[in-house]
Amino acid sequence: MTAHQYANYPLSMPEAAYLASLSGVQSDLRSVIQYCDYLQQHGPMALDFFVWEAMSVAAVIAYARCFNQGVRHPLPKDLFILAPEHLKIAHDYFIALRSKHIAHSVNDFEENTPVAQIGEHFRSGAEIEHIHVSQSRIVGLRTDDPALLKELATWIFARVDVLVSEEKVKLLPIVRSLSIEEIKSQGSWGPGNGGNRGTIKARRSTP
Repeated sequence: MTAHQYANYPLSMPEAAYLASLSGVQSDLRSVIQYCDYLQQHGPMALDFFVWEAMSVAAVIAYARCFNQGVRHPLPKDLFILAPEHLKIAHDYFIALRSKHIAHSVNDFEENTPVAQIGEHFRSGAEIEHIHVSQSRIVGLRTDDPALLKELATWIFARVDVLVSEEKVKLLPIVRSLSIEEIKSQGSWGPGNGGNRGTIKARRSTP
């Protein structure tokens, strides 16, 4: 029996955009799970302070990226409708953590507070000689957070996986309706080669 050879060709059509977005979300969630596994394996006491902070930040940013309003199509609004209550709360917590303490400070005075050093024996402000800035910030996930974030990411991944399967089913007949020449006109796909990134005409409205 002759072995057939196959080549991959990018589907740069609008109908494939939602599937691409969902796949990107899955990739981010895989990273979240891997970061959390690493943090759980080692723990804050075993890891260097900066490693714990860096892995924590990476996990939270990768998670929040799944819900950013940007190039990707947004996830369904009812994604969490069947989620356990503790995961809904966890989602709000990690998004707030990313927004308020990792991506940027809420305001200039929240974490960096100029303070006057006053001795108990001082009788007037004229005796103050030192001003310094008291700094406090969240420097990493709490000890139990990696397990919770992993549970949350795993739960969402399973729901997104269903959406991915549904999109593949929708996309297949559209691709089958094209000629081989139309599909190949996008250029072959491979490492370091994204094809010519042309656009095949739309035949179905994007969700």
